[in-house]
Amino acid sequence: MKRRSVLGFAVMAAATGSAGCTRSFFGSKQYRLWFVKIHNGTASDQSVDIRVLRNGGVVFEHEYENIPSFQDDQIEKASFAAMDSARLIEDEWEIQDGTYTIEYRLSGQDSFVHVDVDEIGEFESEDIGINMQLLGGEQAKVGFKLLEFGSKEQATGFVSTVTNQSDK
Repeated sequence: MKRRSVLGFAVMAAATGSAGCTRSFFGSKQYRLWFVKIHNGTASDQSVDIRVLRNGGVVFEHEYENIPSFQDDQIEKASFAAMDSARLIEDEWEIQDGTYTIEYRLSGQDSFVHVDVDEIGEFESEDIGINMQLLGGEQAKVGFKLLEFGSKEQATGFVSTVTNQSDK
């Protein structure tokens, strides 16, 4: 009889201990990352190395040098990505379900900073985009914002519109 009590207690403790942790216990939520937008909101030109990883493997890596300050943008070009101070990374990896990580290194930094997308903020959608904002003065700080889309069609429509604006 004691064995049943101990077993029952162990099962209850495991269930209670994992309450609220189903994401890590059963695996991370799968979603699709459609784009990453880098915007230089600082007062000076910035350079950044960026990597996008899906399920731990690198799917994109690039160095962006001398992204102009937002202060250099013309007011009439202030759409989502049609700015000199913005770089839109889209159509560089196959859009598929997975868990994504952004790694970045600002000029002057020795190592990459690792940011799991699902830790940026809570989201319900399976289709998302990331806005990466460089903030501050000469020494930039980085902030992230998630953009959620209700469907694949909504995400592709958004990216198509933004890409057309950027091409003008």
